[in-house]
Amino acid sequence: REWDTDKDSKLSLSELETGAGKEHPPNIADINELARNREKFLIADADHDGLLNATELDSFFSIHVHPKMLEYESRQEMSAIDTDHDGQLSLTEFEAGFPDGIGHDSANEVRDSLTSKEEFALVDKDGDGSINSTEFQRVYSAEVYANHTMTGLLRDLDVDGDGKIALGEADEGFRAVEHTEPLNLWFHSEL
Repeated sequence: REWDTDKDSKLSLSELETGAGKEHPPNIADINELARNREKFLIADADHDGLLNATELDSFFSIHVHPKMLEYESRQEMSAIDTDHDGQLSLTEFEAGFPDGIGHDSANEVRDSLTSKEEFALVDKDGDGSINSTEFQRVYSAEVYANHTMTGLLRDLDVDGDGKIALGEADEGFRAVEHTEPLNLWFHSEL
């Protein structure tokens, strides 16, 4: 709201740049960030009116909401760590670029449980020994970590080993993992 100087409930590129500049004096990194933000602004401005409404502003800041923004951000990030500029990440580049892992904060627990080699293998979906841009985009969005978590949850809850979770298995499993309300009661309350 503070940055919306004309109070039209939308942010122009100028308002965004001016507001962000109030946080601290500009330096070289800020100039690079400004150029990046201009590109992101153009991507987020879905109706091309030169202003960001609330939905478009969400796309600007929450890259997973907007596929083109996710693609742009992951391409920028991958380019920054692809030291041999071959469009692929080796294990060495991955480890150097992300010593603490990558992805959204929600993926921290999963990342922390994996070695860098395990994490790399999880991301390298086609198993060719390198991470391409499509694979990197999945990790940047934390999709790969969510898939890994759901696979583990399925394994833990699938008591009879049929690859599916029956309601009874879910009730039992969720109660065992600190849920006090049985799953079937949750389903009924949602109906």
